[in-house]
Parts: sequence; C-alpha cells; structure tokens
Amino acid sequence: EDFLQQNAFVEEDAYSSYAKQFRLLDIILIYDDLCRSTLKRCEDMKRLFAIGARERIGRAKMAPQADFQSVFDDIVRQMEAEIAEIAKGGEDK
Repeated sequence: EDFLQQNAFVEEDAYSSYAKQFRLLDIILIYDDLCRSTLKRCEDMKRLFAIGARERIGRAKMAPQADFQSVFDDIVRQMEAEIAEIAKGGEDK
C-alpha cells in the first residue's frame, strides 16, 4: 500500500528516482523473505508484523533523495536485527 501511494504536494514524494523506487521495493521483498523464513521456525506472526522497522518501511519513501541509501540501509539493519531476535525466541520454545 505504501509503495503505490504518492502525494504530489510533498516534495520528497512528488518524484522518486528509479533507484529509490527499486530500493524501496527491495526492502519490502527483504522483509517478506525474512518473515517467511522466520515463520518456518517461529509461529509468532503478530510479533513480525509489529517490528519497528515495518513502520519505517512505510515512511521510507519520504527520505530525501540525497539520503535515501543510508536511511534504507539503516532500515534493513534494524529489520534484520528485530526479526533475528524474534526467530531466536521462537527456537527456544
């Protein structure tokens, strides 16, 4: 939903480079892959949907063009850490 929504009145969202669009879609797909692989070991889907990085993915398109690479890299690191923590908890059960 967030990927397709656009606001022409907001400078950061009125136009996105192909690189920024590609990277945003890549983050969404990374999230999907990590969640699917974690669900094979852990059944706590609600926790996967509640991670802080997921909310940041929805707002990532607002990152300024000059900064989006570092912002997106940070989101991926946070997402990997949060999902790894959930997976670790699932393996203990």
